[in-house]
Amino acid sequence: SSIPSSIHSLTPRSVPSVEPTSSPTVTSCDDSPLNMVKSEKSCTWVGEKEEKRCEKEGGKVKYHCRNTCGQCGICVDSTVKFFWKDKKKKCKWVFRKIKRCKKNDLKITCPKTCGLCD
Repeated sequence: SSIPSSIHSLTPRSVPSVEPTSSPTVTSCDDSPLNMVKSEKSCTWVGEKEEKRCEKEGGKVKYHCRNTCGQCGICVDSTVKFFWKDKKKKCKWVFRKIKRCKKNDLKITCPKTCGLCD
């Protein structure tokens, strides 16, 4: 029968689901989920004392943690070095192979490079 059952089953369905699954929505206002190199910290850490920490690295942290630091109106790439697979990277590295923007963590960190700006 093609009528959905309310009984949970551990056996796979013979008919695939009609509803497509979607990846999470990414916006130019999201905080980067990647840790910054200099402090080895995340935007969650920045948010614990945002008034002080958003201005770290000459004010560059606020563009890595746009939501936490109130920079949602400005669509810019992060200007700090960040860790990607245990390597130190910048958005220039993403730009050199634009297909890297398919990775949501990089797309969030480099929204201008990855075309998230209106």
